[in-house]
Amino acid sequence: MAYKRLTIKEIASMAGVSPTAVSFVIHGREGIGQDTREKILAVIKENDYHPSAASQRMTLHKSFNIALIYPVIASPFTDLFYLEVVDGITGVLTKSQYNVVLTPTELSQNSYELPYIIKRQDADGAIFIYQTQNEILDEFDELGIPYVLVDWQASYEGRTCIQLDCEHDITQAVNFLIQKGHQKIGFWGN
Repeated sequence: MAYKRLTIKEIASMAGVSPTAVSFVIHGREGIGQDTREKILAVIKENDYHPSAASQRMTLHKSFNIALIYPVIASPFTDLFYLEVVDGITGVLTKSQYNVVLTPTELSQNSYELPYIIKRQDADGAIFIYQTQNEILDEFDELGIPYVLVDWQASYEGRTCIQLDCEHDITQAVNFLIQKGHQKIGFWGN
């Protein structure tokens, strides 16, 4: 069966309401009675209607893109730890109807260049995995682009960081092995 893209006008006609009422319901705005809202939502569900991303971008002034920024050396395609991190991030953002835009960067100690998705203002925010220079973060702050730092080893005052407590986790693992009677415990890591 071929997929036919419905318009707000067609949904409004099916529900017996105005296109403005449908728009208000889609965008979660107040001003529509509960019975009317439920009728519109039923028509939307029955017809598996999804609003045009382009029109939502214009109306809401959002791209629905989140840039996942990582240096080439920490690619989630070659590092299993980062693959798991990216899988979790992608799952949450997809449920929230955001696109995850993988954004590998070449970073050096002395220079950097903002990713194109940021230069084009085509991201509502960014997630950095792995460490990056303060200069990049300062530029994001100046541009007003929200971001989160994941797996940060250094402390960044006033910035949102999600860190692992490796010492705590290793202590729990060793204690578990000791409780199971193991006496010779090895560690392998890089």
